Amino acid sequence: MIHELIAVYDIKGQIYGKPVCAQSHGSAVRSFGDAVNDPSTEYFKHPEDYILFAIGQYDDSTGHFSQDKPIELAKALALKDRKSVV
Repeated sequence: MIHELIAVYDIKGQIYGKPVCAQSHGSAVRSFGDAVNDPSTEYFKHPEDYILFAIGQYDDSTGHFSQDKPIELAKALALKDRKSVV
């Protein structure tokens, strides 16, 4: 199965967070939106500082990674306070 590799970019820190696997870009945006609206997260406290990116793919049947130029999926600020993200 192909998994999307996703990472959050911290604008102020100028770094990408550790990548995670998602089933699709849409499911990654939904999860990020949930985190952005969770008061216990840094995304909630500083939504202007974070952007979600797709950075590649991972095939769990072959172990192959493919890296792409990062593709912006969503800005945290745009997802703030939305009831339904995707």
